[in-house]
Parts: sequence; structure tokens; C-alpha cells
Amino acid sequence: MIVKGRARNNPAQLAEYLLRTDAHEHVSILSTDYGPVLSLKEAFMDMEAMASITKGKNSLYHAQISPEAKYTMTKAQWIEAANILEKELGLSDQMRVIVMHTKKDNRTHAHCVWARTDIENGVLVSDSMNYQAHERASAEMERRFGHDVIPGVHGKKDVSQFRPVAAFTFPEWQAAKRKGVDIKSQKSKITALYEQVRSGSEFQEELRKVGYLLARGDQRNLVLIDEYGDVLSLSRQLKGYRKRQIQEKLADLNKEALPDVEQGKLMVQNRQRAQFKAMQDSKRKIRYCFNASDTEYLNDRKERVANDTATMVYTPIPV
Repeated sequence: MIVKGRARNNPAQLAEYLLRTDAHEHVSILSTDYGPVLSLKEAFMDMEAMASITKGKNSLYHAQISPEAKYTMTKAQWIEAANILEKELGLSDQMRVIVMHTKKDNRTHAHCVWARTDIENGVLVSDSMNYQAHERASAEMERRFGHDVIPGVHGKKDVSQFRPVAAFTFPEWQAAKRKGVDIKSQKSKITALYEQVRSGSEFQEELRKVGYLLARGDQRNLVLIDEYGDVLSLSRQLKGYRKRQIQEKLADLNKEALPDVEQGKLMVQNRQRAQFKAMQDSKRKIRYCFNASDTEYLNDRKERVANDTATMVYTPIPV
């Protein structure tokens, strides 16, 4: 069972996202403490309004509960899962809404949203150590529902098992949508390049050919900068490879010689400017050639018309 979430604000945007049907086959509200009176947007706005008595900003807690595709859960089990999670997060008895999403591959997951405002004490319920709370809740759900255990990085850490990682984050999805890029195809393409090379220098060159710049990120991690100037984590682009495997294969690279993120963005920007200038120069040359051809044609045409006029014989038409 995968559980993830965080405190957030912007209730209107969250409501719009949860009710979108373009990325999901089916969307439904499983449970709400507000009844049928309020719309989802109004319910979230009400949760935010309650936070006005506090000094906090992130008035909502949004979490996602995702079982493995092979498991089917009943409505009672989904509600029980939400109860388990809210207990671990300290959000019991807080206003809650559960929205169900079923993807086009028939895989279902739940979105749970809680109001964080503790009205009695006039503060927001703390969201510290929430990742550990997610893993405790996940372990309890797996035990109760008989699901396979999925390792985590805190209480459920198990180095002998490969820990599943989300295919892409929400910011990655937003950036890809803005650029019109298919994330899965992008990752498959980069992974294919990685698999066909033998060293880091070869990989760096192959990436350059397809428009990616290899750069040095935070904590000595490698990142890619695409043609739009967006930064991509290299390890997240390579499907099925651990960081240690990647580091070993790219060990010949001198990380200190690589540009950092800011330098890399500037290099990509300069490259784009150079390409744009070359394109503009090419257009000017084409335009010049076209204009020159036009001039030659017109001059030739004028000369032929003048010659024809000079040799023309006037014959009056009889009346």
C-alpha cells in the first residue's frame, strides 16, 4: 500500500484537480463530512476559512492511498484505510472528504482531504514527521487487508527489496503537460540511451545529441537540463536502475567539471539563442535570394515589354 501526502493550501485548485475526468475514467466522492449541501470547492473553501483563527497558511492535508493493482477494495475498506491514516496523522475527528479516482487501466486510488484547523486550541494540527506516519498507516493497512508489504524509507525500510517509486511527480506532470511532452516516452528514450552506452562520457555525448545537458545538482547528484531549461533528476529518468548502479556506470565522469544547474541553464539558453540566430540568418539569406531573383525577373520582363512595344506595328481597325 502506497501512502503519500502533504499539507497544502489553494482549495479551489485542489477541488478542480480532484474532479478532473480527462486523466481518469471515473471520479466519485466516496465520503464527505459536509453532506450534499456544499460542492467540493465550497467544502475546501470552508476548511480554509476555519484556518483564519490561526496563524498558519496550509489549512488542508491532502493524502493519496494507492493499493497494488491486483487488489480490489470495498467501500468499507477505503473508509477504514482513511481512518487508519488520519489516526496516525493526528487528524481524527477533523472534517474530511474522500474522492475516488479510477484510471483508464481500472486501477483505483483514494484522495483524502482533511481540515487541519484545531478549533478548540486555535492552531493547525502539526504535520511534522508525516512521512513516518504514512508508513505506519501503510503497514497497518497491509496487515488488516492482507496486502503484500511494500518497503519504505523509514519504519518499513528493507534494503533487500526494491522500493517502488512513483513514475513521475505532480510538478513533473505539470511541466510535461505545459511542454506537450509524454513523460513515459521521455523516460524510455533516456533509459534506452543509458543502456546502449558503456561509460559516462559516451552517455553525456548521446544526451547532448538529443538536446539534454548533463549537469551537477545538489548533493553531487546528476541532473539533466532539457531544451526548455527544466531540471530533471537523472535517477528518476532511468527506469529500473538504482542510484548506486548509475554511479558505478558513470564513474568516469568528473562531476566537478560538469556545470551546476544555474550554469547549465545559462548554457542551454545561449545554445537556444545561437540556434535562433542561425535560423534567422538562414531566413534572411533565403529572403535575399528570393528578392534578388524577383528583381532580375522584373528587369528582364521590363526589357522584353519595351522591346515588344518598340517593334509593335499599329494597324487601325476598319470601321
